[in-house]
Amino acid sequence: MKRPHQYIDVIWSHDSLEYPVRLVSELSADRCELRKLEFFRDGTVDAADIDRETSRTRLGIGGIPSLDEINQDPQFLATAIHQDHFDRLWLQYAFQSEKITDLQCLQIAEQYLSSHGIGHLCPGTLGRQEPDRCEVIFLIPETMDPEIAVVDPPDVRVWVSLSSGLVKLIDQM
Repeated sequence: MKRPHQYIDVIWSHDSLEYPVRLVSELSADRCELRKLEFFRDGTVDAADIDRETSRTRLGIGGIPSLDEINQDPQFLATAIHQDHFDRLWLQYAFQSEKITDLQCLQIAEQYLSSHGIGHLCPGTLGRQEPDRCEVIFLIPETMDPEIAVVDPPDVRVWVSLSSGLVKLIDQM
């Protein structure tokens, strides 16, 4: 059974303007960073994921220590957060200054389906495009169960907001 991702929020108490004061990360089952937000004292927020980094922010190399281990250092206060909380922060800050590209739209849709346990096959394709959102379509895996003849509809579709990255499942029934 696949272990779920973990989400952490770490406050870092220090006086430097160079380093973040808050780090919020999505961790894989083996505690490697998948997505990260770093909040700086000047109010700026940098984001990193497997496809991007900034001059100040990149994903860590190797596994992140447990919350107990992080909290042994008095300059850190680490807590677990819920996936929905992380996703709201990610959507709010990761794309602040840019309109979402087609590739990012596909990635956001795939992350949404994966995180909600919705079966789909990659790659997805772009469907209808409107000024403020795009449709992303993924085929559904075929079943080997002889009791199930056909999956109808044969795909799963979502809308992705081009400004915020919010995802809405399209009801096809």
